[in-house]
Amino acid sequence: MAPRCGRKQHLLRLSLERILILGAIGTIAIAVLSSCGAVPGFEIETTPIADITSETSTGNTVYVGGTIVTIAPFLEGGAYQVQDETGAIWVRTDSELPEMGATVLIKGELAYETVNMGNLDFGEVYVIEKEKLASDG
Repeated sequence: MAPRCGRKQHLLRLSLERILILGAIGTIAIAVLSSCGAVPGFEIETTPIADITSETSTGNTVYVGGTIVTIAPFLEGGAYQVQDETGAIWVRTDSELPEMGATVLIKGELAYETVNMGNLDFGEVYVIEKEKLASDG
């Protein structure tokens, strides 16, 4: 009987993605400077990252832009952290990862990963990349 490597790789990928998302908890520093703004060099108005909270409806489409400050490759795709002047958020992608320090503008869908510990929820909102609209790197 042939080994089931495909399923093991899929489970490993899911585990790595969850570890990344969970590891991001508490790493977002928020300094609210503006309510809405454009990413320098791009003309589309973006949602300030500080305005994206766990109360924000998942499934909503958002435009997020900023500088890439962290990259985490997975077996397929990966994640990267985008930082604007208000905070930072993780973006999950199935396409090629941008370069560190690049400025990007993406269209994405909000998602939330629940992590319950007792009666507390330590989950985090993240963005699923639907389209990379612009990138300088």
